Parts: sequence; C-alpha cells; structure tokens
Amino acid sequence: VTSSGKTYTMTGTPADPGIIPLAVRDCFRYIRGEEDTAAADDNINSNSSNREYLLRVSYMEIYNEQIHDLLAPPPVPGPRGAGSSSGGGVGGSTIGLGGG
Repeated sequence: VTSSGKTYTMTGTPADPGIIPLAVRDCFRYIRGEEDTAAADDNINSNSSNREYLLRVSYMEIYNEQIHDLLAPPPVPGPRGAGSSSGGGVGGSTIGLGGG
C-alpha cells in the first residue's frame, strides 16, 4: 500500500521520531543506565560502567518478494561467469522469496 505512512512510522521526523530512532535511543539509554528505575530489577544496570555491550542491528526491507539488507554494503562484483547469469557477486544483500 502506498502513501499509508510506513516510512514515517519507521523513521519519523526530528520533532516526532519514529520506531527506529526511538528503539535505538532506548537501547543506548539502557546501556548508559538511564532506564526506568522502577523496573523489576533495579540493579540490572547499577554497574553499567563495568560492563561491555555489543549492539548489533539489522535493517531489512521486503519488496517484490525480495529481502534487502539496507545496512549491507553493495555487492562486490565477482569474476564474470562465476555461476551467476547476472554477473555474480560476493556479500550480496538480497535474498529471493519467490517459490518459482
């Protein structure tokens, strides 16, 4: 469906952030120990300066039965005739979903 506000819902604006910026902001607030102190376990971040965090994110799009990794670098062209009729590629960022 077009013009239904999907992009706006996900990204928002600086004045009214969408789901993605709000989720990222909450992740970093949690890491910094700024989460709600009324949480069930108040000690969960009490030593956040002594912890090391690894945050991994994915940003995927499904369009025309193809999954696109929107954070992946563009595919690097492989040698011609390397088993792909489209020129080949290494580190591709698209996966087909078609059942044909």
